[in-house]
Amino acid sequence: MAYIRTQWREGETPLSAQNLNNIEDGIEELQAQKVDKVTGMTLSSNDYTTEEKTKLAGIAAGAEVNPGNATTSEAGLMSAADKTKLNGIAANATANPDAIKNITRSGTTFTATRANNTTFTFTQQDTTYGNATTSAAGLMSATDKTKLDKYTASPSLNFAITSNAETVTVPATTSYAGTITVSNPGYMPLGIVGFSATGNSGMKHQFEKIVPDSMSAGSCKILYTVFMESTVQSNMTVKFYILWVRI
Repeated sequence: MAYIRTQWREGETPLSAQNLNNIEDGIEELQAQKVDKVTGMTLSSNDYTTEEKTKLAGIAAGAEVNPGNATTSEAGLMSAADKTKLNGIAANATANPDAIKNITRSGTTFTATRANNTTFTFTQQDTTYGNATTSAAGLMSATDKTKLDKYTASPSLNFAITSNAETVTVPATTSYAGTITVSNPGYMPLGIVGFSATGNSGMKHQFEKIVPDSMSAGSCKILYTVFMESTVQSNMTVKFYILWVRI
């Protein structure tokens, strides 16, 4: 039963058994509705609702707030970029401890940092090269560059054929040994490409030897031997043709 408050008036309201019973009934009703105080706890105006209890029950034990992407210093979700990177790593692959991850420079000294954070230094070096030769690679000399430009500009003038002739007297049925030099400045001789001999009517002859004795820039010296088959002495004009390449 609900407690009914008595309107007490000094000298007017009698202290009856009924009033006392009403007071005790009210105390019992309040006692039934009270909440026992828990040590260390205080009452607040925030009421815990059934909806909040249901929401709490749906959260798994140990669950955390949705984290961001993982960093090198904090755990989190894997980003799409990190997943792509991970897929590109072969199974059972290990990091190369000697891989270089960073290089810094101070003047001519460089400091390299490996993947395992060890370092080493090296000094800048100036590389020098000599001119190229026929047996070793190198830089192109100014002379070779001039020669190359000359060939490229006038390819038709790179090669030439010139000749020289001399007249000699060859006795009948006798061999004659002679020398002749063919000159062509600015060219290097490659070899003999032709020869001829003319003389008296009915002259018969045969070259027994034709060899370059010496070849150098602008000059080719030829040794030759010719045999006169005719039975009479004959004046003979010999002529030699040389192939040259421009230098």
